[in-house]
Parts: sequence; structure tokens; C-alpha cells
Amino acid sequence: MEIIETHDIGSVNEWFDLQDVNKNIIDKILIGKMNKFYEENCLLQQKFVKDDKTTVEKFANPMKLNGFERFKVGEGIEKKEEDFAAEVAAQIKG
Repeated sequence: MEIIETHDIGSVNEWFDLQDVNKNIIDKILIGKMNKFYEENCLLQQKFVKDDKTTVEKFANPMKLNGFERFKVGEGIEKKEEDFAAEVAAQIKG
């Protein structure tokens, strides 16, 4: 996970200043990128799995979060590995 330091934001602003870009546009771009980063990487900012219009924080608001389990798409689904040549040989032998 990448941590964004405040001095990094300052250096980005300096780079954009050299490029003659409007400061308001830069601020909106940076805020949008930071919000997207938090939405993808922070548990409470992520979309709730059953209702993507609400966040985990809004769903769990009255409750206190003590722990969580992380699941990756396809995790736990083990694919059986088969040796095709051995399968054909077994069928030929009968």
C-alpha cells in the first residue's frame, strides 16, 4: 500500500505551476485521485458488497468494527489439476 506524504502533494503542485495549469483544476484532480485511493484501499471507505451505493462506514455506523476478513475474488476455489495424458491412457486400458 502506498502512503501519500504531504510533501509529495506539494511537489506535484510545484510541477503543475511550472506547466501553467489552473490551480483550481489541480486541486480538484488531486482531491479526486486521493478519494479514489481511499475508496479502493481503506476498508471503511469501500463500497458495501450488498449495496454499492453505500460505504462500509455508513452501513456499520451504529456498530463498532473489531476485525475483518479479506477475501480475494476466486480465493478458496481450488482447481483440480489433471494429467490429460494419464487420463487418456487410463481410458485406453479400459
